[in-house]
Amino acid sequence: MKLFKNIDVCDLSKILKEGILPICKTKNNNWSDNRRANNSKDVVYLFAPKNQNQNSFPEYGIVLLELEVKNPIKIETLKNDPHNEVYDEYIVKAVNKEDIKKIYIPLIFKERLKLNPILKITWVEMKASYYNSNDDFINASEEILKQFAKTTELNSQEFNYFRGIYENKEIIDLYNISYS
Repeated sequence: MKLFKNIDVCDLSKILKEGILPICKTKNNNWSDNRRANNSKDVVYLFAPKNQNQNSFPEYGIVLLELEVKNPIKIETLKNDPHNEVYDEYIVKAVNKEDIKKIYIPLIFKERLKLNPILKITWVEMKASYYNSNDDFINASEEILKQFAKTTELNSQEFNYFRGIYENKEIIDLYNISYS
């Protein structure tokens, strides 16, 4: 079954060598205290987007992996889960490196990322929404996305990860992220 997982760019090389392993094996818990749901640390969580309006969840990392996994188990998410309406969640014991079929990263970050050139990355366009200065929720223009890409932190362990900054020092937060 085709499923997806967002990962942190700093974990990409290791995942391509070892596959995606659960937190109990890697001890790689990127979540700050009280930010991670009380999910099992013995399985790997994957998702299937419910629509193309939002098919990437960079709060988990800017790299989107396309996977082909056997026998995933669909799990019920809590009613108050913020992603309930946008993806179905699945679990597996682990994902073999051979099951990683594609690596997607937004093209707007290409110049800032120093990645191994032999990696077969599919550089994609990124679409998003944001709140403008009038508090209108609108599609982000190319200009907004460029400013965001220039100023955001790309490693999820960094302060202001995936938050851009306007030239006037106000924050740019993006929503409904879609890679195409």
